[in-house]
Amino acid sequence: TGFSNNKLIAGFLPYKDAYFHYLAGREIISGNLIPTFNLASSWRPLYAGFLSILLLLSGINLQASLAIITAMTAIACYLASRQVFKTFGTWPAAIFITLLYLYAHKVIGESGTEQVGLLFGCLGFYLLWQAAIQKNLATLLLGTVTLTTALSIRAGAFFILPMLILWAGWIFRKGKRFSVGIAS
Repeated sequence: TGFSNNKLIAGFLPYKDAYFHYLAGREIISGNLIPTFNLASSWRPLYAGFLSILLLLSGINLQASLAIITAMTAIACYLASRQVFKTFGTWPAAIFITLLYLYAHKVIGESGTEQVGLLFGCLGFYLLWQAAIQKNLATLLLGTVTLTTALSIRAGAFFILPMLILWAGWIFRKGKRFSVGIAS
């Protein structure tokens, strides 16, 4: 688009934090450590590692890597909204996917952490919802790890983790008021 802001130059070239994430991904591919002079990627090394894997798979092509991230995010958002649709119907799912889009449309195509945080957040949401439906502890654990990874990639609502413990104790209660075994 040619749009420039404090993250992009000419609609594509990463600037500031996005540049440092890209630089850290390239440094990992080269066998070097993440540079400590940039706090953006030093504080979020999971994203730099994820980006380096995609850069390696795409032949160090940032456009292809961002396209892969966008496709993966779209699939994760679809899966999450599909779960909402199955449980609550069309209108709640439409509102849910619209809110996801309103968040994501500003960060699509940027090499910042927001999009990958959304990717792992939606996957975690999908897995946790599946765990609630199937009453499957393995899926609950995988969903919790995925959601925690999302919070580590893009700092967010950490208060959700203790609430997740209370939610799991309620969902897996097996006829009791609360399952302390699951919650602890």
